[in-house]
Amino acid sequence: MRIKSLALLLSIACLGTAAQAAEPAAESDSAKMIRLTQALEHDLLGDTDNSMRAWLLDWLMQTPDHTVVVCDVVSPLVKDDRAPNAGIYVLQQMFGNGAYQIGHPDDKDPGAPQLAGVESMLRAYSAVLTKQPQSRIAYLDTLLEQQTAGKLKQYMTPIIDEKCTKAPAAKSDA
Repeated sequence: MRIKSLALLLSIACLGTAAQAAEPAAESDSAKMIRLTQALEHDLLGDTDNSMRAWLLDWLMQTPDHTVVVCDVVSPLVKDDRAPNAGIYVLQQMFGNGAYQIGHPDDKDPGAPQLAGVESMLRAYSAVLTKQPQSRIAYLDTLLEQQTAGKLKQYMTPIIDEKCTKAPAAKSDA
């Protein structure tokens, strides 16, 4: 009788452990950040209530673990009043920057997150063009051409260096 009781208790314990193992672990904020960033890359305009972008932006502002330096690497986009969705492309660049930092915590190249942000923005732009080919933006088309030619990093590095990573020259009081 004792053996049957012990076997029954072990079976129940194993079932409980198996049920717990089957439950998905809670998603970390870092994992959610990457997941939402990638979702927007595939369907930038699908976030019609802006809940994804709001969560991502809030997370970027609140996290002490990562710092997204916002610098003017896409100024032609921002300055083009006719560019459709320009604001959300700039946000996507920020989200891609943050996602890169999470995925590459040991990368000390200060330009790498900026380039990753531009690449994220271009993935989102390409996805938008498949649904809305009339939504072309000349500057982003130029960046896509550079990317297709395998020269995006070469093209963006001097811009990133100038706008993001080099210390501004000290002004003289002469």
